[in-house]
Amino acid sequence: MAWKWTQGYDTLMYVPNPGLSYVLGLERNIWDITVLAQYVGQYTHQFKEITEPLLENPLDPTILFTYIQDRIDYESTLFNRKVFQQQERGNHALFLSLSRAFAHEDLRAELSGYYNITSEEFFVRPRLVWKITDALSASAGAHIMGGPDQSIYDLSKGVLNGAFAELKVTF
Repeated sequence: MAWKWTQGYDTLMYVPNPGLSYVLGLERNIWDITVLAQYVGQYTHQFKEITEPLLENPLDPTILFTYIQDRIDYESTLFNRKVFQQQERGNHALFLSLSRAFAHEDLRAELSGYYNITSEEFFVRPRLVWKITDALSASAGAHIMGGPDQSIYDLSKGVLNGAFAELKVTF
């Protein structure tokens, strides 16, 4: 558990609210598969709903100017709350990691997944690791993420989704 202590959150949209973050996990070895299952939660202290601005009279330039400013503030605050995972008072997610070694520990298959129940975002990362020597290993896998339209993972997937290959030297 961790309490995040912030100041200025009530006046500055780029400062997250204080709150409590917590993780409850279990790691077990089942049929030679290492299983790590976690619940990840976050409670946002002094959470306040934000109201979408409405344009009441589009012909009045003063009202239109105020609406544009309010709309920019609303969209920026909404985006920052997505980044901070503070769209709601509570944020709930599940994480699962499976790993199994083969061929006398020279080959390892991994599968990790995360699902945010609150925002409905997810990521999956399969990976295969080959230990070539004691100091050299190679791996290949993929990062796959997604979520509802305009969610952080939806906006990021075009850049972050894809396959990867890695050659690692340890000394």
